[in-house]
Amino acid sequence: MQKYNHLHISKIKSWDVRFPTSEQGHGSDAVHGMVDYSCVYVQIFVTGGDGEDVTGCGLTFTLGRGNEVVMTCVESLKGALIGSNLASIFDNFGDFALTLCNDNQMRWLGPDCGVIDLASCAILNALWDLWAKLEQKPLWILLCELPAQILYKCGIWKYLSDEINRDEAMEVLEVDNLVSERLGHVTDQGLKAYTTTCGWLGYTDEQVKNKIQTFMDDGWDAFKLKVGVNLYDDIRRCQLVRDLIGPQGKLMIDCNQKWEVTEAVNWVENLTPFNIYWIEEPTAPDDVIGHKKVKDRLGKHGVRIATGEVCRNRVMFKQFCSQKAFDICQIDCARVASINELIPILVLCKKFSVPVCPHGGGVGLCEMIQHVSAFNYVRVAKSQKDCLVEHADHLSQYFQTPIKCTRGKYILPEEKESLCGYSTTLTSEALAKYAVSMSE
Repeated sequence: MQKYNHLHISKIKSWDVRFPTSEQGHGSDAVHGMVDYSCVYVQIFVTGGDGEDVTGCGLTFTLGRGNEVVMTCVESLKGALIGSNLASIFDNFGDFALTLCNDNQMRWLGPDCGVIDLASCAILNALWDLWAKLEQKPLWILLCELPAQILYKCGIWKYLSDEINRDEAMEVLEVDNLVSERLGHVTDQGLKAYTTTCGWLGYTDEQVKNKIQTFMDDGWDAFKLKVGVNLYDDIRRCQLVRDLIGPQGKLMIDCNQKWEVTEAVNWVENLTPFNIYWIEEPTAPDDVIGHKKVKDRLGKHGVRIATGEVCRNRVMFKQFCSQKAFDICQIDCARVASINELIPILVLCKKFSVPVCPHGGGVGLCEMIQHVSAFNYVRVAKSQKDCLVEHADHLSQYFQTPIKCTRGKYILPEEKESLCGYSTTLTSEALAKYAVSMSE
């Protein structure tokens, strides 16, 4: 990356941005109730000549209150970056990311989890966006074109060597003779998706029905419904959705960590007549053993176990994979340490044959997961079997390059959209209307 040796980080702005999604019930579930989707938004500016007009933009996602805590953490971390040379960062991106997440004093707030990872993620997402914009490519294309050695150096591999060593990872990441075919396929055909937009817990039956019908008219056939507060309501709503989508449609349910282990099994067994494709986050997100118990008992009903959106780090994913405690991995692009931690997680899932269906929704999550899902298909999993990308586009209009979805598929940003980067640049309107504070 010597071509960026002349560029240095000159300034970092952070914004506390909050959208009043609770007013319409968007994002409502069994645990979090009514929420206001929010983000800490980071802008990285560079100086030094050619390229200094490019700004890297990244974010991490919260539900409203607490956004200011993450922003304070960003402020504490960003001082170490000012003056840094971009070439030195990108040449050793994995080491840089690990160091950022493990500041010798700040790591006590984690380590590798919570506010420190959320703050680090926002900064690292902005750096990946910056790199892609400097290369004048959407991030998914940049990632698909990087040599395996560079991809490996971008990853955070610490604590994973007992399950995945360097040679195994390199074998997964190496370009094979079908990579061009997969690249062309995903460019032409897009990524298969399911939508959560229809199924929030705060929606009335009529809202659910009308929204599902609208999506079905556009060719969608996979839907997720929030459950977990009242079993009889869940039975009624599942029956409503199944009647609408027919026997061939996919129906997923999500209780957002609501239940005890035995309660999860008993509750979902009452819903199995509706042919449930997966139950998402059936119990405490850190309980690997609990998820394994639920998986073993519900597997006989054909119900898959999906989790990962609040899984705190690569080590937790290592445990879920090695213990065969889930069927579906749901990475989150604003939870772990950006692409740097996602690369090892994707490689782990490839080794253990776990499909990756990223968590979408929130603020900017759908914009980011399309890039990661395309990269996973082209360079890591090398298959789209059982892989679905979540869709929930309530706030996409506030991004300069919003997602494009039609007929149940994501249509990826094209190479001509050279400044889309990681698709994480908010519009000036969004900042003017919804930012509650800014620091630089």
